[in-house]
Amino acid sequence: CCVFRLFTLEHTEDELQTLLDHRVSVCARCVGLLYVRFTHRPEKLWDMLEEYVLDEMDFGPLKGKMQGLPNTIGEYVETLFMKEKYFGTPLPRLPAGVRRKL
Repeated sequence: CCVFRLFTLEHTEDELQTLLDHRVSVCARCVGLLYVRFTHRPEKLWDMLEEYVLDEMDFGPLKGKMQGLPNTIGEYVETLFMKEKYFGTPLPRLPAGVRRKL
């Protein structure tokens, strides 16, 4: 529901970048990353999320609350690229050419 709310609000690229780079809230970063995965063209995804693949920010207390949650933001981004569903919700399909680049 937070991702949908973000979708309905007007925001600038700088505001989205601030959300993606948030250093305090893992949840805020995940919302931003998932928003990017749903709204950006597949050809632009890697350019937008490349720097986060190696992000070592830990999920901390969230790990114990949800099964199947990755350990770091980098692993989270990797699952957004590789999995076809996000907790049962289908993600936009990545074309084969884009998937090969990843």
